[in-house]
Amino acid sequence: KTDRLVESFIDMAVTCARYEQYLESVDLSEMERNRQRWERIVKNGEKGDEATNIARKNLAVILKRLDKMKEIHRYLMVARGQLDLIENSFQLIADQIVTMQSPQELTGQLDELLDGVESIKQTAEDTERLLNPLGMRDLDI
Repeated sequence: KTDRLVESFIDMAVTCARYEQYLESVDLSEMERNRQRWERIVKNGEKGDEATNIARKNLAVILKRLDKMKEIHRYLMVARGQLDLIENSFQLIADQIVTMQSPQELTGQLDELLDGVESIKQTAEDTERLLNPLGMRDLDI
């Protein structure tokens, strides 16, 4: 069980590092400026005008990108918490081994921790699926 936890910890840490690297490469201020620009064009444009229609499409894409950035941030917050939980749990296990706690308690704690890790892994897979339509896999993140 501890091998699976260590493997999950490493996988999660690598995924977090990739997401953080990607987020650092995205200029959110620029994206926000573009959102405001496209909103102004849509607001001031005439209905049926081709430029207004294109602006509306650009605005929709920018809004979707902003939503995806929020999703990535949320995933990172949860994943970092899970990484801390795994690390703290290993420290607790070491403490309990020193004080000779019952093996059944350790097994129960490991099972509970593995359940939490599995839910985070599922969230990571869901996030990967969400990012794929943006072509982010091609960006080597």
